[in-house]
Amino acid sequence: MLCRAIAAHEADVAEALVEAGADQDRELPDGTTPLVRAVDGGSPATVTAVLGREPRLRLPESERAALLARARRWYEEGAEAVLRQRTDAPGPVNSTTVILLGTEDFRVRLNATYGLLRRDDPRTQKAVARLGTAPPGHEDDHRVSAIRHWQGERDRSSGVPGEPPAS
Repeated sequence: MLCRAIAAHEADVAEALVEAGADQDRELPDGTTPLVRAVDGGSPATVTAVLGREPRLRLPESERAALLARARRWYEEGAEAVLRQRTDAPGPVNSTTVILLGTEDFRVRLNATYGLLRRDDPRTQKAVARLGTAPPGHEDDHRVSAIRHWQGERDRSSGVPGEPPAS
């Protein structure tokens, strides 16, 4: 539940879960922790919520330094440079969101696809195709639901699943 709240940038929900005992420092199967995911997500409100009480007492200095380095990297190197390193995308960056689509991390692709959909960007259809099937644990994500709804609307208006509407 905590990871879902973090992925959805639901700071209030994440804070309530941490206060109720959710372990923000538990190692996940991918080697990260919910706290690391919050930092990587880039939302200061979510990070603050997931940090919980007394992080200086709870986290060793080495872990605190690693978390700060992760967060600082986005600001010192710039989002474009960090995204380029993550995706190995060549050429000039026309849109940070489009670069995000090249990553193997489903959560990052989901955020990018949802961002394009919300802006009614013409690249949304390709982004949805690149997104692929949601892995277990994302079935109830509001972004996945919005993308499915968008696909259904397009299918109904064109009469052909996966095809754009007729003009």
